Amino acid sequence: MSWILLAGLLCQSAAMELANDQWTITLSTAPDGAPVLASALWRGDASEVFRAEDPASTLTQWLPAEVTNGAPPANPAEDWKRTDSGVFSRATLDREWTGRVRVTWTVEMFKPASLCRMGVSMTNLGKDPLPVAWFPAWTGAWALPGAAELRGWRPLSFERVDQDFAKGFDVQWESRVHSSDDPQHGMHPYWRIAAGKEHLYFGLEWCGGWQAALRGKDNTFNFRVFLPPDETQLVLQPGESIEGPRFHVAAVHEAGETQARAAWLRQQTALGDALYGGPKRGYPLTYNNWYTTRFKVDAAFLKRQVGNMDPFGFDYFIVDAGWYESVGQWTPDPAKFQPGEFEAILKSAEDHHARPGVWSCPQFVTAAPDKLPPEVDVPGMYREFIKGYLLDYANMDFPKFLGDHVDLLCQRYGMAWWKYDQDFFTKETRAGRMKNVAAFQKALLDVRRKHPELMIENCQSGGRMINEFSVLLTQSQWLRDGGHTGRDLARDSISIALNAMDFLFPAVCCRWSNNPDQTPPKDDELLRLLCRSSMPGTWGIVADLPRLTPHQREIIVEEIAHYRRLNPYKESHRYDLFPPKPGAPAAGVVFYLEDKREAAVLLFRWSAKGQFEYPLALPLLDANGKYRIEDVYGNENTVSGKKLTRGACKVAFPEDRQSNLLFVKPK
Repeated sequence: MSWILLAGLLCQSAAMELANDQWTITLSTAPDGAPVLASALWRGDASEVFRAEDPASTLTQWLPAEVTNGAPPANPAEDWKRTDSGVFSRATLDREWTGRVRVTWTVEMFKPASLCRMGVSMTNLGKDPLPVAWFPAWTGAWALPGAAELRGWRPLSFERVDQDFAKGFDVQWESRVHSSDDPQHGMHPYWRIAAGKEHLYFGLEWCGGWQAALRGKDNTFNFRVFLPPDETQLVLQPGESIEGPRFHVAAVHEAGETQARAAWLRQQTALGDALYGGPKRGYPLTYNNWYTTRFKVDAAFLKRQVGNMDPFGFDYFIVDAGWYESVGQWTPDPAKFQPGEFEAILKSAEDHHARPGVWSCPQFVTAAPDKLPPEVDVPGMYREFIKGYLLDYANMDFPKFLGDHVDLLCQRYGMAWWKYDQDFFTKETRAGRMKNVAAFQKALLDVRRKHPELMIENCQSGGRMINEFSVLLTQSQWLRDGGHTGRDLARDSISIALNAMDFLFPAVCCRWSNNPDQTPPKDDELLRLLCRSSMPGTWGIVADLPRLTPHQREIIVEEIAHYRRLNPYKESHRYDLFPPKPGAPAAGVVFYLEDKREAAVLLFRWSAKGQFEYPLALPLLDANGKYRIEDVYGNENTVSGKKLTRGACKVAFPEDRQSNLLFVKPK
């Protein structure tokens, strides 16, 4: 029998379909037994989402040579097996190297959506430790119908990076230590391919560093996503198993970027709800003290804030770093709080209708350098900023440790919002970086399941750990640090939020209005800009509230009312983004209600000088009928739907105006 015929028989015998109402994916294997996503078809018209290119992926692209010892698997012809779970149609493919290692590939199709996640796990079957030089996430070589553009996003700035299939590209995207760590050379673990009505969205469910080799030309896309050696550092002990990153692929068949993004974001949120649960994400107004006090928060300061909260209607009152005696000893600092005083302050915030929140970094402990407890990592990390040593999650029962910590904060302080922060991983560890990431993720998942009503904020030193695990499991992302205020902070927030919302749903995109009392007392437009710059997603205020003038307080309360009015328009995830560009007169976002019969426009002056009008088209509105447009300054006019869809929404900017908010309703 010829090798070509044998290869064909192997691929045919291993074929399996996963299907739901949206699409069908066919799984097969390469001649050497490697997994292949052979094709994906839309169920409605049987049109192609992608198909595997020949030659198919081989095991050398999937596994380090040291793992297989250069030998073929003992069972290269074994088929995919159905192993469905509650929310997934699921298939697994096992390959064994007798007496050495078992590798399992998993493909899970989310039953209600055109979304799959894939991953690889590995078990040491031998009697000796097994070094693993690098670890796979997923590999593919696909032909796509009319691929046009690949887009990714830089960390912290969230700026877009576009690659043109027509010109061809061969790029390496990555991050180090944490999933979104490197502002100079890194990327977020998300990217998107768009062409006409076809959109593919990719994401990685992994809090540590990663790497992706992406190559495109014409209508072909080759990708290899994996943990490089520095992010793996893995030795599997006899009998030990480990699961690597989960790689997400979502397909959307929609005309236009806005509709496609909305469909993808809805799939993401549905998946997060199904996998992790937790309270419904919304658009709260939060208070935080950090950029006002830093570590100098104390009882007197917090009491002043609680006593001045009522006009604002905060939903959460979050006490940031500095309230505790030392990291690892999560009791109030006796130099700042009398016994029971901290608890009483948080309870009094609840009496003013704001639920309490607490900051912590439970992965660090305070210790003397010559008396480090055994759970401290080696060589590990000392963080001078908080004067603590990083724990070794892989060599302790970190899920129990973290669970006990969150239990304590909830029971003792009535914590309804938990903000975790600071580094979780470091370059040199005792167990290796991959094991520490896996242990952290298991522990955080246990906390989520044990506390289904707890609001969790992923801060991690300001946006350095944003990925499909942290985003889907938590309710809020502190997108980026920035202790300044005024116009510079507003412009940073506008750019960060509008770019981030290209791949993150607005409810997790939190920005802060820092120290509004430090703006000039009579500069109303600057104060409004500082408030509105945080409104595209969720809004938080950092302030010494009693220092606000009565006039500043009045303006902020007015803007809070505008924020509450705007929030329902975000729920559908349908929005047109106009991120800042050099020389552009304005930047902003247009939100549409689910039924697309209403819209809200939030627009900011960017490069324009003096008085100007900015024309906007609202293409998702019904072209029939008439609409009333009113802005928050009291101006109102009526425009036909046909004209609105073609650019007749004119946003007015008098000479001193820095921002505007309009609501468009049927007349």
